[in-house]
Amino acid sequence: MAEYINTKDVLYLKSMLAMLYWAEGTKHHRVSGLRFANTDPKMIWLYMAMLRKCYRIDETRLRVRIHFHHYHDIEKTRRYWSELTKIPLSQFGKVWIKPRSKTRKFRENFMGLCFICYLDSSIRKEILGLAYAIQEKVAGALPSSFNG
Repeated sequence: MAEYINTKDVLYLKSMLAMLYWAEGTKHHRVSGLRFANTDPKMIWLYMAMLRKCYRIDETRLRVRIHFHHYHDIEKTRRYWSELTKIPLSQFGKVWIKPRSKTRKFRENFMGLCFICYLDSSIRKEILGLAYAIQEKVAGALPSSFNG
């Protein structure tokens, strides 16, 4: 049974989702659908919860892509993100393994970069429209010399 959320709570959650997506999601107009990426499992968990509470999404249209490092156990990491997101492994894309850096150090317990894709551009347009409306309401219109 779906959880009931009243209209005021949905607007609040959509506003939070808009700010989160504006910070961590793909904004370019040529990108189709929603694309959100992060390394923090709590951020991914929050994003998925808000997306599912704010919209009636078709779970079969969700996709996951993970960027791995040389030290990751690929199957363990894929299962980790699948369990966290509640997205079946059958909806995961091909693996991308980042070339090893000779100078950069990596965080321990890091589970890769998780990209969540939802194949619906109308939701992305609505979320970004809300984010820009919040920006204008809170901070005012951006001076034209800064639009570019």
